[in-house]
Amino acid sequence: MIKPPPLREIEFAFAAEAAAHAAAAAELNPFNDAESLELGDARAVYSGQWSPVHGVFGLGLDGPVEERDLREVEKFFFKKERSAAYWITPQTDPSLAALLGRDFSPTRKIPVHGTSLPGADFPLPDPSGSSKPDHNEWALAFTQLLDPASKEAGLIALTKLHQKDTRFYLSEHAASYTFFHRGMSLVPYAASQTLLALQIKEAQDFRTTYIAATGAASPLPLLYERILYERI
Repeated sequence: MIKPPPLREIEFAFAAEAAAHAAAAAELNPFNDAESLELGDARAVYSGQWSPVHGVFGLGLDGPVEERDLREVEKFFFKKERSAAYWITPQTDPSLAALLGRDFSPTRKIPVHGTSLPGADFPLPDPSGSSKPDHNEWALAFTQLLDPASKEAGLIALTKLHQKDTRFYLSEHAASYTFFHRGMSLVPYAASQTLLALQIKEAQDFRTTYIAATGAASPLPLLYERILYERI
């Protein structure tokens, strides 16, 4: 029987990917003060004043969160002059939500799909696309995935191109990427099913243990929802 990927390992992959994004942002522009704070396998990540790659990832998955943990996180973001945000999952210890109290409210839900590899018996289209795309074409297509009206590559896409442990995928105008972490293939943006099929195939070729992807249209089994809590 194929076992689903462990939730905590998926979330720690999200944490590592966010930290890798912050490191790439700092390389590209040392003046934007991008940085991540290690909290065991969890991470507090600041990638810039307006960057969507922001917040606390994986906190509370290794046990209860204490007030001193939250003070450390809040101190980190206070220095960056941006409010903290927290990703919470069904396996996050309830102590985190209790400490956040009424000052924070859920603002976004993201479904996470995934499976162990080799893949279980679920329908997939034939894989298509390239895992060695032209970077300029990829950056524009990825930017248009986030903002269809864009006419040129945006900062998020350009930063991703400098992110470590990342492989890029392009199929016509659909762009995606896979981040690899501790035997996990993470697809934070599943752009199309045919492209995802290629990412799954290569994840198997690379002998990773699990694959996880976001997106409601994913053919992979639904595992859980991750919820972003932001200050009211």
